[in-house]
Amino acid sequence: MKTFSQVVRNYWVDLILLNLAFLLGCIPVVTIPASLAALCSAVLRMQRAQDVHIFRDFFRDVRTRFLRSMLPGCIAPVGLALFFLGWNACMAAASGRGRLPLLAALLLWLYVVFAFSMYAVPLAAQLELPLRAVFRNALILLLARTWQNIAALLLVGAYTLLLLLTSPFLLPLVLFTHFSLCALICMSFAEGGIRQCIAG
Repeated sequence: MKTFSQVVRNYWVDLILLNLAFLLGCIPVVTIPASLAALCSAVLRMQRAQDVHIFRDFFRDVRTRFLRSMLPGCIAPVGLALFFLGWNACMAAASGRGRLPLLAALLLWLYVVFAFSMYAVPLAAQLELPLRAVFRNALILLLARTWQNIAALLLVGAYTLLLLLTSPFLLPLVLFTHFSLCALICMSFAEGGIRQCIAG
């Protein structure tokens, strides 16, 4: 298994190409779930030091895993959309102390959606399990690996916030590395749990 820094050092060109492949794969919109699954699969191959042929493997994974990844891959985009709708409603409606319970509920929602997706998407892409078993394993890992999940969420959030705060100066990073690096951060924390599911 390669560490985060080893993957970045050895596959930096592939990470750029993977980011571009992901953005291209998301253009039809309906392929976003399959593109997320293909992104996770490609990063896991890099971590396992397997042969990586970015465009060939990525678009093959999108095509072959399209239906299987649809439901797990929809959880993150739909969950994040609901989070931002809730956030806007919270900021507009509540004031003062009334906001705190709503904000706590929204942050818990963000954690659950992020951590559940961090396991459900790659498990659906990697294993020939029924989706019920994929979701059960993702839920178990969400609860059992809380600290790893929180660390991944904080790092992805900090990296994304840095890009937003330095916009437009670092905005080109979104085109070249943002999504592939976020996937690498998530898979670096999630890989141990995914390996347990594969071994089990």
